[in-house]
Amino acid sequence: MSVRVNYFQMFRKSFELYKKNPIVLLPYIILNCMYFVIQVLPQYGYELFFWALLPVFVVFSILVGCGLLGMFYEATRKRTDMNTFWKTIRKRALSYVGASILLSLVVVGGFILIIIMGVVLGMVSSLVALLFIILGFVYIFLSLFFLSFYMYGVVVDKKSAAESLALSYRIVRKNVWEVLKFYLFILLLSLFLISPPLIILAIISVFFKNLTQWLLAIFMIYSTLISPLFSFFTMLFYLRIRST
Repeated sequence: MSVRVNYFQMFRKSFELYKKNPIVLLPYIILNCMYFVIQVLPQYGYELFFWALLPVFVVFSILVGCGLLGMFYEATRKRTDMNTFWKTIRKRALSYVGASILLSLVVVGGFILIIIMGVVLGMVSSLVALLFIILGFVYIFLSLFFLSFYMYGVVVDKKSAAESLALSYRIVRKNVWEVLKFYLFILLLSLFLISPPLIILAIISVFFKNLTQWLLAIFMIYSTLISPLFSFFTMLFYLRIRST
């Protein structure tokens, strides 16, 4: 039986947890600073450094995501700190990275297989090829939808890479409509929190083009500040549907 979730109450709870645990913002700041440094390198002629640091940034981003989940989970029970961040990375990073790779193989591998079948059968009919292309994109959507909580299985439930994907599938399958409502709420919340400041900054940039870089920096700071709110919200939702 699927659960019922009060999303507005859960959002208020997310805000309360954020206020009690502002330390969760620190890894976001570190990650965004690193991103800023890397993305400006080509502008100053350091393309070689850009391509050398890009893989490092991708791996670092994955590890930060793993550590942050540990902090968000702990914050639902007590105040968290950076020790939890590093401890989660030490204990769960291998499974976390493995699950991410496995998800990529499931999604991309399945898509490629469907497209290959479409190309082969498409020799008979172009309509068949088109149907398989559509089927491929439907497969990607369904895979990401049903396996979208795999990382919580790794960190919260201490599952292995394969077990975390299987757990995510079982949880979402039991709560399909509630998960759909969750993503709809996230979409509406994003529009409410992100669209107004983005529109305002875009209008300002039209009249003050010399301020474009500063306005982008302001928006980046704002996005960083509200990101933990969404993460707390998702963690609370997972803990709620996980109980089914």
